[in-house]
Amino acid sequence: DFMVTEWAILQARTGKAKAYQYRFTQVPPAASGVAAGATHGAEVQYAFHNLDLMGKDWTEADRKAEEIMSTYWVNFAKTGDPNGNGLPHWSSIQEQENSVLVISANPKMIPRPNMDQIEAEEDKYYAKSE
Repeated sequence: DFMVTEWAILQARTGKAKAYQYRFTQVPPAASGVAAGATHGAEVQYAFHNLDLMGKDWTEADRKAEEIMSTYWVNFAKTGDPNGNGLPHWSSIQEQENSVLVISANPKMIPRPNMDQIEAEEDKYYAKSE
């Protein structure tokens, strides 16, 4: 979380475009005997709207998360802003630096998780010289 969060916050503070950050929490169906979870990269199949190509037993929640994730990404690609009609508002980091969008079948903005650890790492690596 630290490196991604730091990059996103620095981009938001110094870049010319708005920055958005999310945490994908929709847990895709797992193969039998495999530990399930919303692992790194799990959102890609949802974002590219291709669950049907994956041959898994998708739930209605998966289909809803797919539609939401894909719509956010398409909006962002078209306009630089992921927000649009029928979607919960996704605040940019410039709007809410310590918040992040949880993307699942029920997306919502939440306080950024692990802020204590992130701030401790920030102090460690970016401590001001005296």
